[in-house]
Amino acid sequence: MKKFSILLATAALPFLLVWAAFFLTGFSFTPKDVFQDGTFWGLSMMYWFLWICMVGPIVELIDVSVNNKN
Repeated sequence: MKKFSILLATAALPFLLVWAAFFLTGFSFTPKDVFQDGTFWGLSMMYWFLWICMVGPIVELIDVSVNNKN
């Protein structure tokens, strides 16, 4: 379950960053505008492409980290 939650959090990072910026800037913009913008989706697609390329090493590092704790 830990592996799944780490992979889910890293996959959802673009959305989490927008919401974090929304709260940290004191609600100075609307997330709906950001999510409807093409720039957000373009950068998110680039991020997810790199994430797919790196998901194998991420899973291996999670396994190594879990095995080292035991």
